Amino acid sequence: MVIIDPNKPIQPVTKTGNDNSTSRIQSEGFDAVFKQEMAGKTTAPVNIEPSSQVGDVRPAWLEKEAQGPASMALDRVDNLIDTMAAYQNKLAENGATLHDIHGLVEQMSTQSESLARLFDKMDASDSLKAIVDQSLMLSSMEISRYYDGYYID
Repeated sequence: MVIIDPNKPIQPVTKTGNDNSTSRIQSEGFDAVFKQEMAGKTTAPVNIEPSSQVGDVRPAWLEKEAQGPASMALDRVDNLIDTMAAYQNKLAENGATLHDIHGLVEQMSTQSESLARLFDKMDASDSLKAIVDQSLMLSSMEISRYYDGYYID
C-alpha cells in the first residue's frame, strides 16, 4: 500500500540514463524515422483482386435463421405455457390479489391472440397444430374465468 504524504513536494518525473531512441526521434521527424526503420524490412507483394460480391456479405450476427410457422408456434406455445405456470403460481399464493394477477392475464391474452393468428397459417397436417389448439383453448378458458369473476370470493 502506498502512503502519500501531503507535505512532501512532488518530484518531476524524468528519465534517467541515456536512451538513444528518444533522442533520435526528437532530432528527426517521424517520416524520416519510419522510412529508416522500414528500409530494411521486406514484405511479400499482395495480389488483391476486386470482387463484385463484397456488397452481399453481412456480418454473421445479422444473419437470422428463417423460422417457419412450426418453430414460431413452438416458441409461442412455450411462452404461453410459462405465463400460464406463473399465473397458476400466483393463484396459489395466499396474499395474491386479483390486481396482482391482472398483468399475467393481460400477457396471456396477448400471447393467445398472437398464437391464434399463427394457428390459422399452420398446415392442417401439422402435428403441432393440436397442441397449439389445446393451449389456446386452455388459455381462453382461464382468461374467461378471470373476467367472469370466478376467482372472487
